[in-house]
Amino acid sequence: MDYHQFGEALLEKATAALLRTRDGPLRSAVPSPLESCTFLNDVSAEEMNSALRRHKELMKDYPRNGEGLEAYVDASDTGYTENPKMEEGRVVENAAKKAGLQNYASGHIENGVDGIQDTSSKVNGRINGSASVN
Repeated sequence: MDYHQFGEALLEKATAALLRTRDGPLRSAVPSPLESCTFLNDVSAEEMNSALRRHKELMKDYPRNGEGLEAYVDASDTGYTENPKMEEGRVVENAAKKAGLQNYASGHIENGVDGIQDTSSKVNGRINGSASVN
């Protein structure tokens, strides 16, 4: 329900990351009433911070102030990782390097599909580029 690092600074960063993907308004989805949804398009930073402060106040009535026992926050899809490069890109690049598929200078796949984009082969309209019809 809550996490000690979830504060106003993180809310500001997360909102900025969301706005970059939305081309405009925040479009925050809020259940209102339950089983239906209202979108808040023009919510100021102060309004969000006020709601967060109220949330933190409500959490004080729960054990551990509403914090889970083993909270884990994954920020890899927001671009706010500890490394300058997003984690997802790093994982994909490492897998490609391990498989020997990536040209490290340009990041493009080498050699293409076997037998089709190979420089020694020519596409001739026959099965698998063979010289004769079976």
